[in-house]
Amino acid sequence: MVFKDANMSIARGEKVSFVGRNGEGKSTMIKAILNEIEVEGNCQLGHNVKVGYLRKIRQLC
Repeated sequence: MVFKDANMSIARGEKVSFVGRNGEGKSTMIKAILNEIEVEGNCQLGHNVKVGYLRKIRQLC
């Protein structure tokens, strides 16, 4: 379980970022918002919402 009883509202014009250590659910949260993964409950975006997401790029050195 990544989140339990999570609830978030973001007003028009606000910008949000998710910050945390590796493995704490930041990418999972974005994937849930973008409906890229199945979630229990629901996730709703308002009218005209634009989501920007820079995916992780794994590099082999």
